[in-house]
Amino acid sequence: MASIPDDIKEGLKNLGSSLKIDPKKLVEQLKTIISEDDTIKNMPPEQNEFRIRYAWGLLCRRYTATGTTVDMYIQPFCIPRARLVTIKGEKKYVGDIYAKIKRIEHDEAGNEILGDVEHAAGTLWEKAAESATKLSPKKVYKTSLKATSKSANIGGMTWEGIELGGNDAIFVEADGVEFPTNQAYYDSDIKALEKDMTISLGERDLNNGENCIDIRIIKAMVIDVGVGETAAGGEYGRYTITDNSLLGGGKDGKPGSESIWVHPDEVLYEKGSLLIFVGVSSYDATKEQYRWNSHFVLPTSISQPRIIEVKPVDKESVDVDDLLGEEHKKVEDNLDGDFAI
Repeated sequence: MASIPDDIKEGLKNLGSSLKIDPKKLVEQLKTIISEDDTIKNMPPEQNEFRIRYAWGLLCRRYTATGTTVDMYIQPFCIPRARLVTIKGEKKYVGDIYAKIKRIEHDEAGNEILGDVEHAAGTLWEKAAESATKLSPKKVYKTSLKATSKSANIGGMTWEGIELGGNDAIFVEADGVEFPTNQAYYDSDIKALEKDMTISLGERDLNNGENCIDIRIIKAMVIDVGVGETAAGGEYGRYTITDNSLLGGGKDGKPGSESIWVHPDEVLYEKGSLLIFVGVSSYDATKEQYRWNSHFVLPTSISQPRIIEVKPVDKESVDVDDLLGEEHKKVEDNLDGDFAI
């Protein structure tokens, strides 16, 4: 156990003042970083003070990096995937996330006020990308990410959403916050625009997404499924699909198909199923290559589930109070007092 250094106490008050956030809430975020960050977990016990300083550095970066950081509750549409890329000789994780979010604001008494459900998508880097791969679409998490408002014109209507970003975000499971299921969200928010959003596979080159939330809908038949591992060790899931636009000679006058890439645990439906794919389409004319960023997949009445053997996942639980010690409770009472974290 180590006391919070005086310079960090002062920094917490200054940061809270400029952000108009109660410093006690910043201390709670500091505690969360200490309990959840893998680098801090691996530090030896004798480095307790450095744990605090490392966490303080991450917290400061969160609020001073370019872009607006927003506290939010988030529920992924699908299981996020990440891959290792090499940048200037250094390997870093990068991955996309597609989710429903509710932004968090506070009233004068400090109580949370939740915004409406918003459609969000974006790219995460480094620890944020790696942490996101552990998220479940069946759970809700509290986090802080860069959030930029985006819009797209679809059939003369304006579709609005949020572009997400970040590299050191921590996701903490949250109870008591409800989100609609993907199907319920589709029915309430997307279905009214379904006619304008729906495209055939043969029209994908005419529907390049303006941004990460410029979604389209494809209804197609599954002709093959697969899961596997890339040469770099990353897992993938695949739906191979087709529709009448390709069966009629969409590729060089010959019948064709396209592949949609998803998390391997989300290849849930069998060959012959008619599925709804919600995502962003793009076409690289130089490489003559289609890309589809799949936000989520829904079944129709013509769908047959696959039988999947689910692998158990061990989850380590962390008791924050045990990790930080009893004295951290003094933080909630008085930032100027003699407390430890």
